[in-house]
Amino acid sequence: MQVLVVITQGQAPVPFTYEQLCAAAAQGQINPQAPASLDGGATWAPVWQVARLQPAAPMPAPAPVRPAGGGGFLRLIAPVDRAFSAVLAGYMGLGTGVAALFWLLLGAIRVPDQRSALVTPTLVSLVVMGATLGTAWYAQRTIRKNPGKHGMGRVGFAYVCSGLLLLSIVAAWIKS
Repeated sequence: MQVLVVITQGQAPVPFTYEQLCAAAAQGQINPQAPASLDGGATWAPVWQVARLQPAAPMPAPAPVRPAGGGGFLRLIAPVDRAFSAVLAGYMGLGTGVAALFWLLLGAIRVPDQRSALVTPTLVSLVVMGATLGTAWYAQRTIRKNPGKHGMGRVGFAYVCSGLLLLSIVAAWIKS
């Protein structure tokens, strides 16, 4: 069986026997993508198809492996792959957010001798805020040292809520 192969673009096809084509293609002497014809030039196909070789194209890359803890949506709602200190900072931030709401409500209420009534809640709130900021700082440090850990959103939430608590305390003291 005679096979026509176009070795160089624009040149006349070179005749090979089927066995010669298979041997030359297996040894890499012919480009596997070069056009070849089994029927005298009526239809053309790549050499690798005609010689029934493996395709010249590289194998596709394997699918990426997902982390063991899961990914995507689950990481948004559950503390998967999170540093414990980041989870703690997030919940402490939630507590400082509630305390900020308390201070906003307290600032809206007029009570006689209000300044003396604000001293104890102020001290408690400042201690809670300090503990939240310290935990958030520690969590941020832990996450940066361990690239496989996540939780910076929770750390940011703790920072923002602590700032809101401080602003609401100051607003309540100014208003009283």
